[in-house]
Amino acid sequence: MSARSGTRRALVTGATGFLGGALAPALATAGWDVHAIVRPGSAAERAARLSAIPWTLHTHDGTADGVRTIIRAVQPDCTWHLATKFLAEHAAN
Repeated sequence: MSARSGTRRALVTGATGFLGGALAPALATAGWDVHAIVRPGSAAERAARLSAIPWTLHTHDGTADGVRTIIRAVQPDCTWHLATKFLAEHAAN
């Protein structure tokens, strides 16, 4: 539990995907302060459908330093890493 607010703070990667899209609202309903790391395209495209969730979105710039900056800012009590890179078509290369 976060000493700052008395509320547990969650950091979720993949929150706009299938699993994260179910986990983030469940955490919010359970009283967690939910923060999500999203890719630039995900923030606009998919986050709108989850707009009822009281969460804070953090857009990831693709760098390790960017992730560290988000983690330092959020100071999560728990992190769920559910992000994946889904490819509908696969190539030999």
